[in-house]
Amino acid sequence: MEQGVVAEQEAEDRHTELHLTPIGVGVVTEGNVGEEDVEGVAGVQHDFGILILDEAVLAMCQRYREDALVFEADDDINRGFRHSAYRQFILWHHGRLGAGNRKVIPSCCVWRIRDKYPDPFSQYTGFKDGRLS
Repeated sequence: MEQGVVAEQEAEDRHTELHLTPIGVGVVTEGNVGEEDVEGVAGVQHDFGILILDEAVLAMCQRYREDALVFEADDDINRGFRHSAYRQFILWHHGRLGAGNRKVIPSCCVWRIRDKYPDPFSQYTGFKDGRLS
């Protein structure tokens, strides 16, 4: 039982480090958040929860894209949601990148996605280039 509490606290600690901004907004980091910026950071966290972690949003994005990398429900639905959430984050934070243009997703965001849509065996591979080739 105590182990579960420790794991929950570690997950919560990772989430508190989320200081991101969508396209066109000034960069907010832990070191430069003033009182007037606290609402903005909370808004970004709220937006992250809706745009990146919400199952309905991710399912709609998968349908819209007719995503070839989405896994069937009897396979591993969380894996498909993780992949879609990573794509959503990049679109939200950087805009459309185009073929061959890659950006790194901050660790705190990757862990929020993994915490929401975990692998049953906690085996994660990270980015692999050329999955369709």
